[in-house]
Amino acid sequence: MTLTPQDIERPRAEENPRPEPRDETVRLRARDRRAPVQAEAGFPPGSIAWSEHLLVWQAYAAKYGRDQSAERIAERGGFGHLEAEVLLRRPLETWRPLAATIR
Repeated sequence: MTLTPQDIERPRAEENPRPEPRDETVRLRARDRRAPVQAEAGFPPGSIAWSEHLLVWQAYAAKYGRDQSAERIAERGGFGHLEAEVLLRRPLETWRPLAATIR
């Protein structure tokens, strides 16, 4: 027997409620989100605040296009340390070495 999409019963919205994003824990996690930074030229691997990663990505996208999203770059290991500084035209403000990130 082959099922069609009409044969599958979908739950109604009230039967499967999503958690409220207003929860304080969810907001704190979003604010604390970090993106990886690859080791480069004497800098060990580390991470930067997600907000700074987005600034680097915006500069990257302006120069090279939007083929890769900020999410995808983070999934692939993030920007290189010097690459990020060159794109921002300043030192990374929220960079932490990996050892400090794991704590």
